Amino acid sequence: MTPKNRILTAFKWALAGALLLIVGLSLSLYVFQDRICNAVLNEVGKQFKEPVYFKNADLAFWATFPNLAVNINEVRINDAFPNPKKQGKLLSAKRIRLIFNPWDLWNENYHIKVVELKKGELNLRISKNGATNYHIFRPSPNANSSPLTVKISSFRTLDFKVNYLNAADNQIAKTTLQEMTFSGAMNNLNFALMARGDFNLNEIQSGSVVMIRNKPVKVNLSLDIDASQGRIQFPTSKVLIAGIPLNLGGIYSPDSMNILLSAFSLPLTDVVNKLSLESAQKEVQTYKGRGTVDFRLRLSSNPSHPKTAIDCRFEVNKGHLQEPIKHTHITGLSMKGSYTSNGEPEKDQIRLSNLKFKSVAGLFKANLTIHNFINPNLKGSAHGALDLEIVNKLFKNDYLNQVTGLAKLKADFDLDLARNVRVHRVNGTLQLNNVGFKALNDHRTFERINGIFTLRGSEVGIEGATLSINRSDVALDGRFGNVYNYLSNSGNLQVDCKLESQNLFVEDLGKTTREEKRENVGKQFVLPKNIDGIIALKAQHISYENHSFYQLGGNISLGEGVLNFPSLSFRNGGADILGSVNIREDAPEHLLISAKLHSGNIHFAPFFREWNNFDQEVITAQQISGIAQTELDFFAPFDLIGGIELHEIKVNARIKVLNGSLRNVKALEEVASSLKTNTGKLLIGKKNLENFERNLNNIAFRTLENTLVIERGVLTIPNMRIESSAMNLELSGTHSFEQQIDYRIKFDFRELLGEDRDAEFGLVMDDGTGPKIYLRMYGHLDDPVIEWDKFSKKQDLKEQLVQEKETIKSILKTEFGVFKNDSTVKEIKETKETKEVVRVNFHSPKVENKAEKTKAVTPAPKENKLKSKLNQWKTEQNQSNVSVVVKKG
Repeated sequence: MTPKNRILTAFKWALAGALLLIVGLSLSLYVFQDRICNAVLNEVGKQFKEPVYFKNADLAFWATFPNLAVNINEVRINDAFPNPKKQGKLLSAKRIRLIFNPWDLWNENYHIKVVELKKGELNLRISKNGATNYHIFRPSPNANSSPLTVKISSFRTLDFKVNYLNAADNQIAKTTLQEMTFSGAMNNLNFALMARGDFNLNEIQSGSVVMIRNKPVKVNLSLDIDASQGRIQFPTSKVLIAGIPLNLGGIYSPDSMNILLSAFSLPLTDVVNKLSLESAQKEVQTYKGRGTVDFRLRLSSNPSHPKTAIDCRFEVNKGHLQEPIKHTHITGLSMKGSYTSNGEPEKDQIRLSNLKFKSVAGLFKANLTIHNFINPNLKGSAHGALDLEIVNKLFKNDYLNQVTGLAKLKADFDLDLARNVRVHRVNGTLQLNNVGFKALNDHRTFERINGIFTLRGSEVGIEGATLSINRSDVALDGRFGNVYNYLSNSGNLQVDCKLESQNLFVEDLGKTTREEKRENVGKQFVLPKNIDGIIALKAQHISYENHSFYQLGGNISLGEGVLNFPSLSFRNGGADILGSVNIREDAPEHLLISAKLHSGNIHFAPFFREWNNFDQEVITAQQISGIAQTELDFFAPFDLIGGIELHEIKVNARIKVLNGSLRNVKALEEVASSLKTNTGKLLIGKKNLENFERNLNNIAFRTLENTLVIERGVLTIPNMRIESSAMNLELSGTHSFEQQIDYRIKFDFRELLGEDRDAEFGLVMDDGTGPKIYLRMYGHLDDPVIEWDKFSKKQDLKEQLVQEKETIKSILKTEFGVFKNDSTVKEIKETKETKEVVRVNFHSPKVENKAEKTKAVTPAPKENKLKSKLNQWKTEQNQSNVSVVVKKG
């Protein structure tokens, strides 16, 4: 065998052996993993006096090779408070990994090399009575030994939160340990603990005041631990907070503490760029300048005063900053500040004294003191001018995306900022010059804000204030009262002001658009429930969903979720409209609108165009003209997302139309087409039908009056007589919002005869006794059914019979005196009719061929047959001459 073959053979055997070893180890671990996990968990569990809950445990070898790991998944340990009702979660973790040397486990030596905590939370709580929740380990049987019988070399955290929640001192500290390692001989009573890595200071809060928020920290510390005394010593070391180097040192013991965090002569530009605003690092440029900052923070306690005392001092000297965007300068910046606390937040205090600087806006000076972090008291004074853009960049506001403009402030104030704001003293003025801002998650942009705002106690006076919101402009003058209680949600804002606008778009006023409201699951009230007062409104143009209202004026009365316009006037679609409107919000984003309006000059064509033909195509702006006078009672629920709830609308409209016309209306063409049957042509005549159809294409009428009612989604038209150029008819019916119609039409048969209905001897007078045509049009408007209306004809006959009975009674009373004691029966008063009379005198000796024409008189209706017979008898008794009367009609 050649050397090459021997090497290959040896390699193959080695590879086979390694594979066999891997398979053997994997198989062994798989077979014995339950026993290994149980052994480890039983040993670790002996350390705890509180139960440890977990979902499952598994074994990992190749992921931690050459070490062996036991993964405990979904771990939870409850608080160790004496009162079980107060129990919460002390610790929770997605995974706790215990890493061992395999040979240590084989020898039953439970030495944990690393405890890894991943994606979890540790909450260290102190209750109001001083009880703690973190005493979860069993006490050591030997006072001189460590309480841990299991040896641990290090802890490692991956995205693990540690929170300190002290209800006794009302203090909170929240951190996230992104990647931290703590290592040392933790089983010894005295050992050095190394702490390395990165974590984030999420929040440090005292009382209701947040001191620090969202600052990154990098540490590399060596701590001397004396477990027997519970003492921790911090040799002076460097820590980086937001990239700024600070010195940390001190000592901690169970009954005392003295820890110092300090830095001197820090460059002002570093502090501004790294500490003052979170987005500064994202700027293309950073602040430039000069000046220094001194900082010193001391934490202390002792047996006589066990609560932690905080004494923080900071000072800015000879500051000069250049803003990176517009390169504006802040010069002469100086300030002294302090924060003191003795562990009782109601006695905490922040003081900013002798703050002053100069900018393009001018000189600014201020002093500020905040006492009592439980119910803060704010006291101080401010005088001078501010460039708001610079202020916003220095002290970034989480709710504002951008701020521009200048502000001049002169104020002295002393007020309590508790739930009920109490104003001891607020006096001053604020003048805004061309201020603009845009809030986060808000589609509105506020620009060109100007005006003078006067503060007197809890009242704000506004003089000459103007602003633009997107496309809208607003001018405001007036007074707002009870402002501070309103801002703290403990009282109603009192309003008395005047609001004017040239252009006001309603969609500019809301924080969210209609599309955004549709996407949001929850709804909120939009009309204020805590504003009372009156606003005098005057707007040249208001736009809402493509509808325009001009010259709008009137007072707005504000109440609890109610807007009331007791006297409102405006122009819309060319019409002058007056009346009152009431808007009430009965549920979030759901309004109840009621109105009483009237107008005397509604021109149909422009009004139909303004309202998009009221979302129908039966009669459009191109087909209708005329002027309407109307009185309208209106009620409708309105949803800000869905719009008007059509089936809940209630309308009562008294309407009078003058000089109206309808052109080329398809529904009227359907009526004419329905008569074009063989019977209709034979009865009416083809020429008359063509004339009738032509007349219906262009109908004109002088006056039309009726009262229309809308309820439950149906328009009801009471019976009305329409006298038009095409024909005279009676119309009634219903028309639903789903375009279902049921119209009943009645007209005289003679209306179809056109010009042929008059004889060659002159105009034929209509006495109303000719045949009637009854039509019914029903079904869907796009495909209506037109048929003879037998029901209406039957009803008309009944009414005629009743009328005929009354006529007979009137004749009997007039001619024979019957029913003369019955006041309900009226006598007939004869009127003279228009007629032509030809007289032939048979007693004259001379025959004349010349006929005399008498003067025409007013026409009378055709006589009843019974009355005609009675008149004939009376005439025969008294007649001495013979006259022949020839009458057409």
